[in-house]
Amino acid sequence: MPEKIEHPSPDYLSPPLARLRELMRDARHDFLIVSPYFVPHDSGVQAAGELTQRGIRIAVLTNSLAATDAVAVQAGYSPFRVPLLKAGVELYELRARRDSPDVGLVGSSSRSSLHAKTYVIDHQILVIGSLNLDPRSANLNTELALVIHSPELANQVAKIFERAIQPDQSYHVTLADAAQLAYLGSIGAPLSPLVWTDVEHGQTRTYIFDPEAGFYRNALTGLFSLLPVNSEL
Repeated sequence: MPEKIEHPSPDYLSPPLARLRELMRDARHDFLIVSPYFVPHDSGVQAAGELTQRGIRIAVLTNSLAATDAVAVQAGYSPFRVPLLKAGVELYELRARRDSPDVGLVGSSSRSSLHAKTYVIDHQILVIGSLNLDPRSANLNTELALVIHSPELANQVAKIFERAIQPDQSYHVTLADAAQLAYLGSIGAPLSPLVWTDVEHGQTRTYIFDPEAGFYRNALTGLFSLLPVNSEL
């Protein structure tokens, strides 16, 4: 049995995550993140901000509320969207589809959702394994990851990433600008700090709530966000 289960410690950090943090700190150009369950907490937001202040691009692809198979995790992730965006992080959320798109990063055939966990540093290093960027992977689960120093493989995964974040595949999450807030105010709509955009049949669509998730999923997310379960997500 892993020692962290027999003798749990609040200071434990999984070796794969510790190594990923080292690689992240050494990034010079960009850091591409694919994490189906993404709960960065304040420490993750701070680390991301330190990189973006150095001019390093950080782009994250995770599940949308409509696509995820873990609504509780989405509730843990959602409060960090605004801080991440203010820190300069690019944020994308995979759209839910019944027909699995050919982007190489999705799993379930019934409701296509993100399953792969991959990280690309500077188009030079590929990290792939079972490691999500969330507290369970950091502190509770036993995870593994391969660190592959191969520009060829890293570039291939980076190309898949760029395809997967296109607006016909994923929502681009951004902060609402002054014009968008003014428009919402003019029509009496809630002043959402976030907007989601995608493209369907060549037409750009804009949302002010988690898109296409439905009342039930949105309500569950709100309920879970009130519970003290963040450290378990």
